[in-house]
Amino acid sequence: MLGGYPEIKTDNLRVAENDILIPLDNHAIPARIYTPERTNGKCLIFVHGGGFYAGTLDSFNPRCRYLADAGDFIIVS
Repeated sequence: MLGGYPEIKTDNLRVAENDILIPLDNHAIPARIYTPERTNGKCLIFVHGGGFYAGTLDSFNPRCRYLADAGDFIIVS
């Protein structure tokens, strides 16, 4: 459980994940693209808090997978 949120089961969701790097001046930011089996062509940018000391792509993975599947849109986290 992260921050008091209930655990989300996402094993049965058909959402593809693709890890990418977003280039900046002298470094890159890791990001993940979630693409559901059905998509409505829309995209959500999911920016989590943490101030670069708490939370990772993996810690928010279940929420992003759930949102992509439930909303039928692509998520970039």
